[in-house]
Parts: sequence; C-alpha cells; structure tokens
Amino acid sequence: MIAKRRRLVLASASPRRMALLARLGIDAVQRPAAVDEVGPTEVADPVAAAAENARRKAAAVAATSGDDDVVLAADTVLVVDDGWLGKPASRPAAHAMLASLAGKTHRVATAVAIVANEGRRECVETTRVAMRPLDRRAIEAYHAAVDPLDKAGAYNIDEPGPLDGGVVADIDGSYANVMGLPIERIEPWLVELGVIDGVDRSAGR
Repeated sequence: MIAKRRRLVLASASPRRMALLARLGIDAVQRPAAVDEVGPTEVADPVAAAAENARRKAAAVAATSGDDDVVLAADTVLVVDDGWLGKPASRPAAHAMLASLAGKTHRVATAVAIVANEGRRECVETTRVAMRPLDRRAIEAYHAAVDPLDKAGAYNIDEPGPLDGGVVADIDGSYANVMGLPIERIEPWLVELGVIDGVDRSAGR
C-alpha cells in the first residue's frame, strides 16, 4: 500500500514558486504569510534578513495549519556591491533598479524555511547572475511586457519579454533559485518528510 503524501503549504503568493513545486509533482496549498518583514534599515546582512523573513513566514503559517502539514516559506534578495535589492515599489523604481543591475554581476540569495512535526529545516542558496548591458529603451520595453513590481530586482529570468535573449547574460548556480526556490536543495527534504516519494523525484525534468 502506498502511503498518503503529506500536504505542503506554501507560505507565499508567488506563482513562480508554485510552478517550481509543480515540477516536482506537488500540488501545494498556497497561503501567503502576513508578517512584518525585515528590511535593509534593520539588518545590514541581506542573507541574514532573507533567512529571518523566511522563518517568520513559515512560523506564521504553521501556527494556523494542520498538525501533519509541511509548511514551506522562502525569501529572495539580490545582493549588489555593498547593498541589496528587493521588489520595486513603483515602475520608475523598477526602471532604476534594473538600470543599476545592467552590465553587472549580482548574487541572488534565496532563504528557505520548512516547518513540520519533525522539526525545522533551513537553507540559503546563492546564484551569481551576470546581466546584459541595457539602455533606457530596452528597460522600458522589457517592463512593458514583464510586470516588474512583484519581482526582486525588477526582472524575471524565466520571462525574457521582447528582448532577444532576455536581460540575463549568464548564471553560475541554480536557475530555479533565481526564480525564487532552490528545488534541488529542498527536494531531498520533501522526500524525507513524505511530501513526495522517490518515484516522483524526477517529475517535470
């Protein structure tokens, strides 16, 4: 007899994270967390801030979830030079944000927190991303086709828009991590926790 899979609750409104989980054959329940997130004025270290935000989201949703549920939360930040970027607050801010990344290499760090009866599991995955040179017209054309307001860094690696080749020139590390969830890192945990089984580990690849 095949054991019933446990329910995974995604503490995020991100459609990209849902799509990544679907690649593993997971039909997650989406329940965004309403928490106060740590910002650049509170924590200087962007990776520490992302990790704290992921913990807060997971804890908040786990508090109202079923006893056997597995709750997964994530937080993604972009680290550029000595600063870090989240989601832009407006389209002008998005244009400026993407312009600041153009022609440079930055790091995308995604922190993941998983809460289950068996305890907590946490990780941070980092990917280096090299961006293409982009002028004002290219940025405006890209943002006319790709909504930048719900995307850290004001771009989506999985949505090239009207530009030939998109805005990303090259990456070093996990592609899925840049989309918002390092599924390669968390897949073994989800198998261990009974959310997916060994047969389905290669689903969607």
